[in-house]
Amino acid sequence: FLFCKGDDKKLIRGQCKYDPLQLKQVMQQMQRKSATILAQRAGQFECQQFGFYNLVYDVHAPFAVNSRAMPATELALELAKLMRFDYQSHFFKSAFEKFKTSVHDMPLLYRDDIVFVENDDGGVFYSP
Repeated sequence: FLFCKGDDKKLIRGQCKYDPLQLKQVMQQMQRKSATILAQRAGQFECQQFGFYNLVYDVHAPFAVNSRAMPATELALELAKLMRFDYQSHFFKSAFEKFKTSVHDMPLLYRDDIVFVENDDGGVFYSP
């Protein structure tokens, strides 16, 4: 095996591959942290529907949450900050794509905390 530069990966058949165990652990962290982020967003969106909340917390339009759904790119940026990863790193992008695919392909019966819906802008995540 030849080693690829950075991110602790190996070059196999011309592609950089990561340790499957490490990738699985990062995806599990993404699952837990995404569920928390999306639940907080859903709660804030619901609370903003009430005028008293907006008055007490002085919610202005630029800081308001306009939707329960969070674009995939926005969630990826938030996860990168929380998990202290470089958003541009190949490892983070690979892990996030696998995470996104796993959420999308999960049967509806098991989607209790995160749902991913594909759209023209790359998709959105939300907490049901």
